[in-house]
Amino acid sequence: MQSFLRDRSSGLGLPVSKGDEEKDDLIAKVYLVKETEISNELPFEVAFKLLDCDEKAIYKKIKAKHRMSEFVFSRAFAKIMLAFAADIPPENVKLIKRDNFGKLEVDGMQKSLNFNISHSCGAIALCISEQVEVGIDLEKQDDSMKPFIKQIVCKHFTDSEFALINSLSNKELSRHFYKMWTVKESALKALGIGLNFSMRNINTTFLEYSDYIVTEFNSTLYKLYSEHWYEDSTDYHLAVTCVDSPISIRLMGNSSVKEQIRAFV
Repeated sequence: MQSFLRDRSSGLGLPVSKGDEEKDDLIAKVYLVKETEISNELPFEVAFKLLDCDEKAIYKKIKAKHRMSEFVFSRAFAKIMLAFAADIPPENVKLIKRDNFGKLEVDGMQKSLNFNISHSCGAIALCISEQVEVGIDLEKQDDSMKPFIKQIVCKHFTDSEFALINSLSNKELSRHFYKMWTVKESALKALGIGLNFSMRNINTTFLEYSDYIVTEFNSTLYKLYSEHWYEDSTDYHLAVTCVDSPISIRLMGNSSVKEQIRAFV
């Protein structure tokens, strides 16, 4: 899952990092894997043991079977990769809600470590940065939603976004909608407020002429630097947003993921 194309003017894909040679000061590392790539290396029972009591309670409330395994593997995967970044055992990584808005953080960390998780249809995305707040959203495009797109945009998006959607051909509709949606989701997650903040406050048309989106929350102005990528072969959309600072985003090779999982197991 590493053939994503950047949906911006450069037309470049996410550069794959080669590990130790990455020297940029401001980096957000993105790990993107299929759930099966994790489960092939990490038995379910071992992954489940990494969950704490609160996470196990959440697991028991999930009704859909595929979402139950998705939850377990995404949490275990996040803990293993965060442990690697912080140089601590995965068993010592406890994820807690920062506040009532629900954004997760690592409990008791002395080292600054910002992260965000997203999963969709058997794929899991994790973004980690030591420098800035980050948000990530992964969505698989569902063309069966096409008849409802304009209604959703009219209700939840800005007037300029609705005008843009209305100007598109039927063929372009789904791809542009999911681009807007994932950017909005990643931006709200980066701010740490999720859907507690209206999507109308994130105007993605800013990115047509600017490197960032400006929004206000609790009387504070924020610059949201967002990037969007699309994988044509699978119809996955990926968006990453960083708060107040433009930084380099690197897609880490799956070999590094497998290496850390194997080291844990």
